[in-house]
Order: sequence, then C-alpha cells, then structure tokens
Amino acid sequence: MRVSVSQTVPLYFLSIIGITEVPITVAAVSETASVDIFLVIDTSESMAFGDEVTLERYDPMLDPSQCNAADPEGTDPDPIYGPEGDLIPGECQPFESVKRASLKLLASLFERFDRVGIITFDQYPRMELALTDNFLEVKNKLINLTVMPDVGPCEGVPQEGDDNCRFYTDSGYEAVVCSGQFEDPPDKSRCGSTNIGGAMRMAGNALGGNYPPGGPSSGVRDDALWVVILLSDGAANAGFDEYNEPYCPDPTWLISRFCRDLDARPSITDEFDARHTIDETNYDADDYARDQVDFVWKDQNALIFSIGLGNGVLKISDNEVTNTPPGETLLQYAAKNGFGIYRYAPNGAQLADIFNEIGSKIATRLNR
Repeated sequence: MRVSVSQTVPLYFLSIIGITEVPITVAAVSETASVDIFLVIDTSESMAFGDEVTLERYDPMLDPSQCNAADPEGTDPDPIYGPEGDLIPGECQPFESVKRASLKLLASLFERFDRVGIITFDQYPRMELALTDNFLEVKNKLINLTVMPDVGPCEGVPQEGDDNCRFYTDSGYEAVVCSGQFEDPPDKSRCGSTNIGGAMRMAGNALGGNYPPGGPSSGVRDDALWVVILLSDGAANAGFDEYNEPYCPDPTWLISRFCRDLDARPSITDEFDARHTIDETNYDADDYARDQVDFVWKDQNALIFSIGLGNGVLKISDNEVTNTPPGETLLQYAAKNGFGIYRYAPNGAQLADIFNEIGSKIATRLNR
C-alpha cells in the first residue's frame, strides 16, 4: 500500500525575493506478502493416549478406531474448550484439541490471499490437502482428520511382512504392532509410527511445486512467505528411502526407542554432535528427520515453527549419551534453524495460545 500526502508550505524568508510558497510531497510504502502454510500434524497412536488424565489400559478410547468413530456429529462438549466453537467429530485426545487449535490459526489468516495445506504423519506421511485459499475446504479437512486412519485390525498375530495393525487380546485393545515385534530376535525396523522426516520432506517438496515427486502440485508462489508448522507428541522412530527401505540400523531394533541410536542427537547446550550422514550404516530415523528439516529451511527457505505436545516429547531413553530428550531436541533444532519458535504444551489446553502466538509471529515476518 502506497500513501502519498501533498501540501503547500508557506515560505517566510524567501518571500523577500518573491517566492512565497512551495509544494511538498511525502510518500510511504507498506508491503505485505501472502503466506503459504503447511500444517504438519502427528496422527500417531499416542494422539489417542489421553490428555490431562492418562487413560487406563484397555480403555476403549485408547483404540484409534473407537475414539475416531465416537461422537460423529461433534456435539459432545470438548473437555477443554467446552461446547462453544466448531463441532469437532471424534473423541481422541489430545488430537481433538490439536484440530480445534488449528482452526484458531486458520481464523487469523486471510482467505483468498493466504493458502494453507495439511500433511499428517504416523508411519508414513499423507498429503491430506494441497495448498489452497479455500478456507472452508481447509476447515472441513481439519475437523475430519483422524488418528492412524490407514491402520486396520490384526488378523491374529501379524505375519512376516504385514504392515502395522491394531492388536487385540481377550482383554481388549492392546496396541498398534507389526510383525517384526513377534520375531526372534525382534525386528522393529518397520514398527515405528512417527515419521517426521518423511512429512517434512513432503512439505518441502510441495512448497516448491514438486509433489508428487517429479510432478507439479499446487501453483508455486515465489513471492509468498513459506511456513511449515510441525506438531508432534514424540520423537522420530520411522523413516524410509525411495525404495521403502527403513532407516533403522540393526542395533536399534532391540532398544525400547527403536530406529534411533543413543548418541545420534546433538545436545542443545553441549558441543557433542554424533549426527550421522546418509552413507553411514548407523544412519537412523532421527538423522533422516534432521536432514529433511534442513531441506525445508536451507534449500526451500521456509520458516519452521514447532510444537511439542505431551510427556512423550520429554522422554529420555535409557543410557542416552547427551541426556537430552530426542523428541524435544529435534523440534528445537527445527525451530532454531528454521528461524521460528519452539513451544512445549503439556496438554491440549495450551495449544490455542501457542497457535495464536505463531500466527502473530508470522504476521510480524510478513510486514516489511
């Protein structure tokens, strides 16, 4: 927006020689770019683990298929936000709060000027919605997101090569499992459900107009501010190459936090850095996630804002070399290098304020 003001200014001393006035013009320019935002949202199993109160084992709401299907009309009051606001189908917590907070962010943007896309991830990333300026479409997609939507029930004990599935015992829902967990010794290379690297790679490619790989996605706007907002409730434990081979070194199969070794994460405060390169045999899911974070901020010049949700982000594996939580450290790495901010939310109650803060930060970056 350009503003120009002109005014005739009287002259006093120059009037002696016949110059009594002069026109003065002052101009100012304010420029605001549009924004292209990808919401990258964790939909792994733990998004149904409960929020302020951890659910008891075998509670039906721990089962993604149960909490996704509950309250299909979205009429039950949200335990945090109450009955006000949009109707949100499903009763998975804290996932319902994630969806509601995302709607708050959407309300702060400008339809037909800004664009929003949605990527979800568990074992694999999914392009839920390409960049669009149709906010009704974004809203409808957000409220209908579900936890682990592609994971079906196990038919008995998973057999070799079976994908992740929902495992039940006589007592009820047990967990999401894969066939490798039942082998001797266990092979957990395909059992992870938090593929942060794959989701960030998809976001970076889509912003650059290269999704699916090799073909254009929604139109690229080079003059827009590119932003990725990453939300996860845990650490990276899955990642796959172009041939669908996992980034999961053999030694990590037997530890509780599989597909991540115990020394791959650089500390935020220390100089220790044992990050591995892709040509090393100990390249793992955490290394892959960091490489794809670098792709987004370094190669695509996108801002990255990150949110850690729940206690899983703060968990530290036994014998962790740097004594830093791999989940939070990765999210801090993304925000620090992506020139954004990292925020931690103990539960869904804090998410609305965090998304509001991120919206404010984005608006500040837009104005020049």
